[in-house]
Amino acid sequence: PVFTLTDNFFGDVDVRQPGFTSGYSVPYLVELEPGAEYTLLVGCERGFIFQYGNIDDNLTGTFLKVDSTYAEIYHGLRVAVSGGDIDADGKIELLVGNYRGGVTFYDDAPNVAVPPLSIDQEIRVYPNPASRNMQVDLPVYFRGKPFSLLISNSLGEKKFAGKYESTGNSLDIDVSLFPPGVYFIRLSDEKISFVGKVMISR
Repeated sequence: PVFTLTDNFFGDVDVRQPGFTSGYSVPYLVELEPGAEYTLLVGCERGFIFQYGNIDDNLTGTFLKVDSTYAEIYHGLRVAVSGGDIDADGKIELLVGNYRGGVTFYDDAPNVAVPPLSIDQEIRVYPNPASRNMQVDLPVYFRGKPFSLLISNSLGEKKFAGKYESTGNSLDIDVSLFPPGVYFIRLSDEKISFVGKVMISR
């Protein structure tokens, strides 16, 4: 077949890291569940899998970025994702590979993204990924007030907890001893909670 290029940025999908010219996107368009709307999973140079929605009846529009660390999968540089209903159980199984070789098989997917935490507000955490220290933007609500800080991993295991009272704009947290992985940061009091997500890598 002879194809004609009609769109340089299908769905306005761009998985490049800010400041970089390459992204090495590897797209996989799929119905994660029978009859569900289409989902676009995109592997990238950084090792994460992006998830996009709002695709049905919107092929010439902008897709919605649902997640940039889909199901917390991280398998190294230039990750690629594909799959199919390999065992005919009505569910999509995923195959994930990367630049150095080898393939990881996900039986019973993660067919959908990890359910979002029940939160009132989202906070900004940077740099992301972090390696030695991370900064957590402190909501105005908590400045000058006591609040609790909880850091947990992707399995829900508590890795750090403490109580703070700060008048600054951010918290500086040493993560140099944390194992690589995805972590959730929760700032809360008895009325409201703020949650952020960060990838720690080495």
